[in-house]
Amino acid sequence: IAQSRTIDLSGAQQTQTGTKASMLEKDDFIMDVEQSTVEQVMQSHNVRTLIHGHTHRPDDHNFEIDGVQHRRLVLGDWYDRDSLIYWREGQYCRSSAEEFLANL
Repeated sequence: IAQSRTIDLSGAQQTQTGTKASMLEKDDFIMDVEQSTVEQVMQSHNVRTLIHGHTHRPDDHNFEIDGVQHRRLVLGDWYDRDSLIYWREGQYCRSSAEEFLANL
């Protein structure tokens, strides 16, 4: 039943490599969320900022809903662009985990 750690890591690396290759073949609109769904969810929960897990397209998206400014903050993936978002001095900040820990 138990497999060696080497086999487990090898399988994980193959999965990561396959996912990376697959991402390169896909258009941006497939790799992101539907803007209309984002707006619907934000309106239904009465929020102006949405932070969510990676879509392989980390970014800060600013847009208006009914004339009111909204933001969608997307975290990076776990392969090359680890990222975290935190609140400091009245604003959202983004950094890698390594940068964040170095500045504690």
